[in-house]
Amino acid sequence: MVDAIQLRGRPDAPARLSDLRSCFFTGRDRLLARLCQAGSVVERAPHAFIYGPAGVGKTALLHELARRLRGAGVEVRWVDGALGATLDAEAVASVLARRGDEAGRRAAVFIDDWERLLRHERLVHAAFERPLSETPVIVIAGEAPPPARWLEAEMARRLELVPLSPMEPHEAMVFLARHGLAASDAFTVAARSYGDPLTLALAADVTRLGGSIALPTEPGRLRLLDALAHQLVTACWDLEQLQCLFAAAWSPRVDADLIGTRGGRSW
Repeated sequence: MVDAIQLRGRPDAPARLSDLRSCFFTGRDRLLARLCQAGSVVERAPHAFIYGPAGVGKTALLHELARRLRGAGVEVRWVDGALGATLDAEAVASVLARRGDEAGRRAAVFIDDWERLLRHERLVHAAFERPLSETPVIVIAGEAPPPARWLEAEMARRLELVPLSPMEPHEAMVFLARHGLAASDAFTVAARSYGDPLTLALAADVTRLGGSIALPTEPGRLRLLDALAHQLVTACWDLEQLQCLFAAAWSPRVDADLIGTRGGRSW
């Protein structure tokens, strides 16, 4: 296990847990390979619409795909739905307008949290209708599939639908093993989490910060999720890091008294 405090002292160390996790991103390898091919310089590369429930790993998948495409020389642009209220139509249209950069590299536009950008749907739909030689590759992530009109005629051949479901047991085991979980713990977490990426990510973060995890005796995914969230909070207190706030956001069931004062300290 790489010690979190040692990581903070390294100039090349990721600054956040999410960045640290991306260094060891595993699972969904076949999907990533297919999407990376779609984002290459192939002229008739399809666009993609990734959808699934909150917490299934859409944003993590987008970030990893973007990282790999950058490494392959693809220009990456990002539209975050969390900024939807501040993004005007002109800004969105500008991102979608250019096929690539001056060097001729094909660009890829990533649109996350699509539901917050629905007021710009017409602009995105119009970009899909343009010839592929005039538009960047567009990858969207949302909770629900696109409307039926997006899948008519020629559009259906350009837009690949990617329903994102929980990780398969093998993918989950590979992910957890890569993050240092003992084989027995990885097997138990993979089985009890039912492949839920949020639970798997918490198990990975607790292991990397604290060295190990303590599995609850009670069955059920929510019991496991609660236990891991509490352990992450404890590990962050011990490391004097504000990362415990991530745990509060990930698990609304975390007791409020854990995010306040402890040992005379407060945030």
